[in-house]
Amino acid sequence: MSIRLVLADDHPIVLHGLQQLFARHGDFSVLAACSDGAAALDAVKAQRPDVLVLDLRMSPRNGLDVLRALAKERVQCRTVLLTAAITDEEVVEAMRLGAMGLVLKESSPDALLDCVRRVHRGEQWIERETVTQA
Repeated sequence: MSIRLVLADDHPIVLHGLQQLFARHGDFSVLAACSDGAAALDAVKAQRPDVLVLDLRMSPRNGLDVLRALAKERVQCRTVLLTAAITDEEVVEAMRLGAMGLVLKESSPDALLDCVRRVHRGEQWIERETVTQA
């Protein structure tokens, strides 16, 4: 049984790379690839994925906005934030809003795959370097 994903990143090359990465592994199925937060929110509500891989820095609706909307509407979805940089305050808010994983874009592809698998199993994954590099 594959892990059903919705991917969201506003950089086309990153979004395409994420699709290719997950497609190479048989335990994943990409249901939707979204280039903004509004589309990601719609896709999660329509597709009900197992895991949402969500870029933190998107416009006009960023990753925290998406998490806030999911929480407000009580939409259950395990979420992994993928970001180039994050502040301590953003980490705290993201976890409070239900994000279960946090991966820096400079991490290895294997780290992201491992994170998504662990979050799917109900575990939390936060890269320790994340807070110190913000």
